[in-house]
Amino acid sequence: MGTTRSENEHMHANTKLTQILRREIYQKWVRGRGSVSLRVLAAEYHVDKRVIGRIIERGGRGDFQVHDSTNLRYQKSTVPKKNARRISRRP
Repeated sequence: MGTTRSENEHMHANTKLTQILRREIYQKWVRGRGSVSLRVLAAEYHVDKRVIGRIIERGGRGDFQVHDSTNLRYQKSTVPKKNARRISRRP
């Protein structure tokens, strides 16, 4: 296929939009200023228009990576440790 291992190395199994598709969405948005809406792109790629908005926002910074959707609070080390201690104390 057309993708390399490095592009898909850290991709989640349920990812709907690959890096290539994200770049394509951003390019369509830039080329079609005024004629392409978020709603039309969302329908075309079968995702929510808020997802398209985030892709366009990050695309302006050159970021087409697939991001982790985990809440930042849970990415920090203290919360999972507290939860693990609480779960281990259960009878």
